[in-house]
Amino acid sequence: MSEELQSLIEKINREGVEKAEAEAAKIKSAAETEAAEIVKRAQAEADKLRSQAEADARAYAERAAETIRQTARDTVISVENAVLKKLEAIL
Repeated sequence: MSEELQSLIEKINREGVEKAEAEAAKIKSAAETEAAEIVKRAQAEADKLRSQAEADARAYAERAAETIRQTARDTVISVENAVLKKLEAIL
């Protein structure tokens, strides 16, 4: 009887361990799947932010170039007006 009881206890322990291992594997698999999804979403967000940053940088560079062109034009006009005033004063 004692051997049967010991055998039964070992069987119950073994089944408990097997169930725990199966549950652990299930939890691990779910965690890995969730982690992969999080990484995928993070990568998509990073790509979106990178694209937006590149577009913003291009727009900034275009605005800066236009500002430089306008400033150069204004400088030329200002110098032209100053030279004309000097020539008028001389004449």
